[in-house]
Amino acid sequence: MRDQLVKLNSLVGWDCHFSSFDGYRLVLSSGISNEYATPLVAFLGVSYMHCPFEFSHPVFRLGSEKESLQVEQLSTIEEGERLFVIEAETQATLDKQLFFIVAEGLDLIGMA
Repeated sequence: MRDQLVKLNSLVGWDCHFSSFDGYRLVLSSGISNEYATPLVAFLGVSYMHCPFEFSHPVFRLGSEKESLQVEQLSTIEEGERLFVIEAETQATLDKQLFFIVAEGLDLIGMA
């Protein structure tokens, strides 16, 4: 999983937005702007999300034990699920904010 996150961080563009969600698969698109964004990653088996729909300059990582405890005050993290953390800027502030997604895994779209 960490290798996938390293690759994701190397491929992500400046701007990101969530482009679709079918109840299981949450697709994040990325590019030099939202107008030119293409699908980049799908979070699979999403059960919780605390994140704006658009953000910039993200860094993706797995959540710490402390962050997991914080999220579990709002939603249970089931066995087989992981806490993904996105550190990103928003339109509200250029300071990095922490956002959370609980999912079973991720799929780098179109990547080998």
